Amino acid sequence: FMQERLRECGLRACMQKRCCTVHEAMLAASEFGHGRPLVVKPCHFSGSDSVTKCDSAEAVADAAAGILSGRNDAVLIQEFLHGAEYIIDCVSLDGQHLVSGIWAVQRPALGGEFVRDRKHTVHFSSEEGSIQRTICEYVLQCLTALGLQNGASHSKVIYNEAHGPCLVKACPWIHSSVAPAVFAACAGREHAQAFLLVDALTEGGMYLSWKLEAIGMGSPAYELANYSIILELQKSDFEGDRVQRAQEGLDSQGYVVLMGPDPSVVEQEAAMIRESERAEKMYACSTSTSSKTPTPPACSDDEGTWGKCGLFLPLPCDPTP
Repeated sequence: FMQERLRECGLRACMQKRCCTVHEAMLAASEFGHGRPLVVKPCHFSGSDSVTKCDSAEAVADAAAGILSGRNDAVLIQEFLHGAEYIIDCVSLDGQHLVSGIWAVQRPALGGEFVRDRKHTVHFSSEEGSIQRTICEYVLQCLTALGLQNGASHSKVIYNEAHGPCLVKACPWIHSSVAPAVFAACAGREHAQAFLLVDALTEGGMYLSWKLEAIGMGSPAYELANYSIILELQKSDFEGDRVQRAQEGLDSQGYVVLMGPDPSVVEQEAAMIRESERAEKMYACSTSTSSKTPTPPACSDDEGTWGKCGLFLPLPCDPTP
């Protein structure tokens, strides 16, 4: 497990124990200490799928039983880490790691489950003692300890002032969903994870190497021209069928990307969307009983807005086979 490897290398890691039965899970909960919040998760999982916060040994047993009744033959019992959650996007070349993006994540626990809420872009800072520098230095050490040499990765970290950063998990692949495209629109395509990964894989990392050299001379890893929020739509009541709160992309009701140069304006718009959800004015339910296939809505990029931001490369006029 990556947490054990981090401990071997002298890096902060969360306490955890692998359990194959419900009884073992309850014993592990007792070892961690009664009344201490714990996290129960499958050994093999995606995102927050089946990840549950538990405040008692009974809750641990219930969560473990649910996981073991499926396709998993073991569960992980981990300490619950208190603090702010961040995602650090990186691209690596021959063991050198470049931070290509930082996201702050809000994932409130509701009913013991970690639901998707929102994440927003974070400005890079190399100032001594800044949270960004502290987290990034720790993540780069983690990637080295875990043996990641080449390619893209995104790492989830919990940070608090008392104990500093702690890795939740490091994923050796590009940040999923629309995040790379959004960051390209905020920082410029040549500073985004997808562009840097292609550079490393096809150009021998010429641009990435130049970036690393520039950072070594004091340049920032990236600069944001825009601030962006990726807001997961949340709706518990829906006329007709019941729509549950989204946990992962497969059951997500969609997301809204908000972007602009003024963070306060973007935050106001996000607050307006959340208020519409609370007031049950987010969706319009059709009462039509016609079986005729409705006309699809216009594409959100009909005017080429995202293309103008450099998110997509134009297709060649005569593509070669």
